[in-house]
Amino acid sequence: MLDRRLNQDDDRGLAQGVLDNKRTESQFFLLLETLSGQPPDNDPTIGYHSLPAHHLSLALHYPLSILVGQIDHAASSEIPASTSLLAQAYPCDIHPIAIRTLSQPTIYGPGGTRSTKPQSSSGMVLHRLGVECRSKKELLTKCETSDGKISIKSQFVEKPKTVHDSSLTLMYVSDKETDSLLLNPMELKTVKISF
Repeated sequence: MLDRRLNQDDDRGLAQGVLDNKRTESQFFLLLETLSGQPPDNDPTIGYHSLPAHHLSLALHYPLSILVGQIDHAASSEIPASTSLLAQAYPCDIHPIAIRTLSQPTIYGPGGTRSTKPQSSSGMVLHRLGVECRSKKELLTKCETSDGKISIKSQFVEKPKTVHDSSLTLMYVSDKETDSLLLNPMELKTVKISF
């Protein structure tokens, strides 16, 4: 199901059989759920995962990154044991896909040298999960779902100066400042946050 091994050309540009597959370790979760009754508004949501299924999927796709340092190193004593950039947790049904520092335009110098400096702003992509609500499974963590409305400025410890709605790729940024976003199920939104 995961790996295929061919002895002949598959007409995908290699012009030879694929015989150098590597063994890879895969991890799966099998989640069995029972659903209760009819959907509340005759809107079939069986195509969506339940909230516990979404969270298991996110745990597989975005594993926790643990950074290890030497205790006896001089710089390690200055690093706090833990830190959080968030003032509060995101609602269970909103997934922060990415937050990236934006950069100023690249300056090209003599001899092809490039210089790119960071801006004091970031782009953040949010996704509201579409959820099957009839599952009887409970989440392992305590968190609340939302009605799709999220206040961006109250999410961070260091309050942003401005938040602007944007196109998904941050190519077009709205002139109008916003404090909160309203996301429909399965919707992606991008905002530009200036600190």
